[in-house]
Amino acid sequence: MKSSLLLLSILFSSVPVSAQGFSYDDFTDWTGISPVGLTEQVGPILRLQDNTIPGNGGDNRGAAWYADPVNVVGGFETSFVYHMHSPSTSGGSDGMAFVIQNDQIAGAPMGAGYPDGTGNTAIGRHGGAAGFGLFTTSAAGESVDNSLAIHFDTYNNGNWADSDGNHVSVHTGGSGDNTQHEDASIGRVSPSVNLNDGSPHAVRVVYEPGLLEVHLDGALILSVPYDFTTGGTYVNSGVAVGGLDLIGGTSAYVGFTGAAGDARETKDILSWEFGTGSGPGTVFCTGDGSSTLCPCGNVSAFGEGCANGSGSGAVLSVSGVASVGASSVVLSGRQLIGSQPGLYFQGNNAVAGGAGIQFGDGLRCAGGGVIRLQVRFAAADGTSETNIDIAQKGGVLAGDTKRYQCWYRDPNTSLCGSAFNLTNGYELTWGA
Repeated sequence: MKSSLLLLSILFSSVPVSAQGFSYDDFTDWTGISPVGLTEQVGPILRLQDNTIPGNGGDNRGAAWYADPVNVVGGFETSFVYHMHSPSTSGGSDGMAFVIQNDQIAGAPMGAGYPDGTGNTAIGRHGGAAGFGLFTTSAAGESVDNSLAIHFDTYNNGNWADSDGNHVSVHTGGSGDNTQHEDASIGRVSPSVNLNDGSPHAVRVVYEPGLLEVHLDGALILSVPYDFTTGGTYVNSGVAVGGLDLIGGTSAYVGFTGAAGDARETKDILSWEFGTGSGPGTVFCTGDGSSTLCPCGNVSAFGEGCANGSGSGAVLSVSGVASVGASSVVLSGRQLIGSQPGLYFQGNNAVAGGAGIQFGDGLRCAGGGVIRLQVRFAAADGTSETNIDIAQKGGVLAGDTKRYQCWYRDPNTSLCGSAFNLTNGYELTWGA
């Protein structure tokens, strides 16, 4: 089941028509893409680089950006299918990355006619740095600076403190230079999936203020506490790193980088969707480490409910325009229990001042004049969403502030045994 954000992006045509949402089913028409370096259009494929030695003798580097900046600060969801294949030698190369950036410093020209610009012409100088990073000897600006990069790393490089040759790692240098070195990682995982086994792989990245999630082939593999304004924390050192200097405080360029040195392989993007999700309200009543009320255990990520039988907390998010006349608000749940029912409901009040009270294996957050909105069964991946007019069903008037939550069944009673749990709460003030 596609999430509400991606459903919104599908409303756009296959050629982008908005800087806040776009969808490429393939790249037969790549209008709106800004290619850098070796990136090219190959029929329906966006090719970041191939596996040959460039004729100019330079490292094999390419980048592709959506040409216009998009709003990221309030939340977004993006999905793409990549295909790393045809290695020049056995094993992987230096991988590729999905990057969010407002690169402001043009680095020194990368020999042989591939300059490093800023914004939608940015690219990292060095092949071994995956197209976004830099070496310890590099000059300022030779990375894609002021960026957040999700690196799909397929080469075990001891110089960068890599744990293995198959990991996904989120790198940032705050508003300064970024680097592929693991000291700049704020979250990483070595998935069971072989990232460059020659097959296409589907990636979904979901950001809500305070939390960045990476899904691979339909499974959540990484949840990283992060905010574009306040930043995150480095895994290796525990040191805090700041957020990004966004365009107008809200926007950035989004796209891909790929690079390789002596070991090369072809890196293709087969499809790409992006939708903003600047949620119209506020998350409250979460089961993260700051809560002392979760009866069965807290979760480490901000914005989730209390831990359920799978060990995660379920998340309620809201998209659309909070207007009683627009009928566009969608309540979405994720990290629910697959194939189990969930009840979306509305309340007038934030229970216990917004902290909630214990209820089943979770917290009751929304109360007072409760209205049951809709029962939805979660898909196998633990997602569900409403498909009704929330304002109409909830009897909402312009100016009302309502609270929302999802109750869901959890047959795995290994944590507490109540057999049900709840998401976080969500507060929404409605307009006309």
